[in-house]
Amino acid sequence: MLIQRLSIAATVVTLGLIVLGAFVRLSDAGLGCPDWPTCYGHVLWPQDSAEITAANQDFAKTPVEMNKTWPEQVHRLLASSLGVFSLILFGLALRAHRKRNKNIPQPSAPNGQVNDKSTHSE
Repeated sequence: MLIQRLSIAATVVTLGLIVLGAFVRLSDAGLGCPDWPTCYGHVLWPQDSAEITAANQDFAKTPVEMNKTWPEQVHRLLASSLGVFSLILFGLALRAHRKRNKNIPQPSAPNGQVNDKSTHSE
């Protein structure tokens, strides 16, 4: 049940990411943040005038354009959250798979044969 809920949430985040990605592309904001993973050295983006002034001094070749910085950084954060969703879903699916197949003998020999002495005739 948890895997289903997380899968639905990841799907919603993916759809949002696609829409936001189109917005970023159409607004020409793809280079709205010159550094990565931050945006002008901030987790979000520079917001007040002092932060914007400092960012413009630190990144003189790419001055802050608020109409481009926030869409780009929100897109990055949404994409990162989707990566976290994917890793969590992978771990949960792997755990469920192993739990479901606990009683199935696993190959342990290099040639892929099961080393189970009870099945070999001596």
